[in-house]
Amino acid sequence: MKYFRGNIARQVIFTYASLALFVFGVAMASIIVVEYVRQAAIVQARQHQDKALLSARIRSEALALTNDIQLYVVAPGSETSETDAIDAQLARLEELLQLAFASVDSNNVDESFALGDIRQYLIAFNVQARYVLNTYDAEGSYGPETQKQMAILVNNYQPALFDSLEKFAEFESAITDASFYQAEQSIIKIRIGLVLLAGVTLISTIIMVWQVVKRFVLPLITLTEGVKQMQAGILNIPIAITTQDEMGELAQALNKMASEVSASREQLEQYAATLEAQVEERTIELKRLATIDPLTGILNRRQYIYLSELLIAEAERYDTPISVIMFDIDHFKKVNDTYGHAKGDEVLKHISQIVLGQIREADIFGRYGGEEFTLTLPQTPLKKAIQMTQRISIGIQQILISEDDSVLQVTASFGITARGSSNHETLDQLLKNADDALYDAKRNGRNQICTYSRQREKTE
Repeated sequence: MKYFRGNIARQVIFTYASLALFVFGVAMASIIVVEYVRQAAIVQARQHQDKALLSARIRSEALALTNDIQLYVVAPGSETSETDAIDAQLARLEELLQLAFASVDSNNVDESFALGDIRQYLIAFNVQARYVLNTYDAEGSYGPETQKQMAILVNNYQPALFDSLEKFAEFESAITDASFYQAEQSIIKIRIGLVLLAGVTLISTIIMVWQVVKRFVLPLITLTEGVKQMQAGILNIPIAITTQDEMGELAQALNKMASEVSASREQLEQYAATLEAQVEERTIELKRLATIDPLTGILNRRQYIYLSELLIAEAERYDTPISVIMFDIDHFKKVNDTYGHAKGDEVLKHISQIVLGQIREADIFGRYGGEEFTLTLPQTPLKKAIQMTQRISIGIQQILISEDDSVLQVTASFGITARGSSNHETLDQLLKNADDALYDAKRNGRNQICTYSRQREKTE
């Protein structure tokens, strides 16, 4: 049956079954012992009561015999019938005496001696009774000798017999009382034994209960607390149960599971940390790719427009000057066609580095598209923007491309516009103005700086 599977189930069933059988056995043994002692006391008391009643019957028969003899000698009647009656009484006395001897315990010396006295006095009483009858028959009447023998019977033998019978009855009564007293003492001893046995049973029960608590209840509490700790996420404290039973196996399984979960958690945390670092790194890279031109390393068009709009809005708010420069490389297609796109890319990178070396940290520089670049210069009026553009133009002109004994000088055309204090141009308007100025520079022969106000300077 499934209820007996496992060590714990068997131990619990064995413990409580043993306790139940022990208590049942003690109770049954107590009942049997008490009943046995009670029955033994009753039997012994009845035996002694029967002996006392027997002595009373003997006394009664003896007294009746005495009266019949007196009647016989004092007021004679039918002699034959009276003589038969007296003989019958004498015979009953003999029978009663035999019954008394048959009921005597041979191991009880005092009782044997007491009954021996009764027998002696009863025999003497019977002999004297017959002698009285014989004397009466000899005298033919209630003569002096009959009177004398009758007086001896009544005054001597009958009191002696009655006295022995009285002593015997008292002796039997004392034995009966002693039997009851012994029975009571035995019952008291049994009760004391039962109390001690109950104490032993109580102590045994406490020990068994403690064993149950120690073997089952406390491990269950420890197991429950361990599971609650695991539910709370505390996996580094093992469940301290080392018993070789199902509970110990369950604790070992839970500890193993907690160890594996803890190891998996650490791996997941490490993986999450690595993944988070990779995601952050990738996010930074994506942000960089979303804002930086991959070839030149400067801002791409989208990021340039976003930051420039912020600067223009700030200039509008605080009414400060701001300039926008747009330039592209002169004859850049010729560079690509003549020297290849790799050389063209190299020129773009070189120009980007030259511009970065001239502008301030607050300035915005981006690749607007192809070989076209834009600059937004906050807190910069037109005059200062022209000065910066001149330095950039000079730096670009120092780029020389040589290939197969041929040298090509790189130049750029610039268009500049500036926001005045009374103007409210947007970035699109400023870029358009700068683009118009750039168009003027290209139309007028390239390698020039033109402003939106149509003021031009030719640089060497």
